[in-house]
Amino acid sequence: MARRPLLGPRGATLLLGACAIVVATLVVGALHRAPAPSARSDASADARRALARDPRCRAGAACVATTVRTTALGATFVAVEVRVAGACRFGVVDFFDARRLVTTSAALEPFSASGVAALSARRDGAVVLDYAVSPSSGATCAAVRATPRAPFTYALQGGTVLVVAGRAPRAPARVVGSRVR
Repeated sequence: MARRPLLGPRGATLLLGACAIVVATLVVGALHRAPAPSARSDASADARRALARDPRCRAGAACVATTVRTTALGATFVAVEVRVAGACRFGVVDFFDARRLVTTSAALEPFSASGVAALSARRDGAVVLDYAVSPSSGATCAAVRATPRAPFTYALQGGTVLVVAGRAPRAPARVVGSRVR
């Protein structure tokens, strides 16, 4: 008695197509996955890299770095704030995934290159930046310090820093150091 094939031509085609989709998904996922954070990552090394990246610090300005480090869901998220003496003493933040620079606060909403007043890490792995807000064009440092801050929350997901929460102030107030849009 002749044996019938387990799958007909149509069933075999569908099975091969499904296998191809699974393999393609795995390959694309592997290519886009961020490198695994090192268990030995050193936040001080990230601070040194952030200071070396800032052109004002390289030009001899007195710079200070503040670092927060948080770990959630197996990923290490490091934020390094670089402040230059003067300029109302606000800074810019570089975000690291413990191995590499991911982005800076200048590239994320509210796009501020010099307005970070404080940073902190949350237990859930997010980082909160409090941005200084200028109440009007040409406001003094004292007026900026007296204005409420604009907090923004960032999280590291899949090697990308995402804005989780935050809202820029309404005009004429604006985040210090932000690009005019």
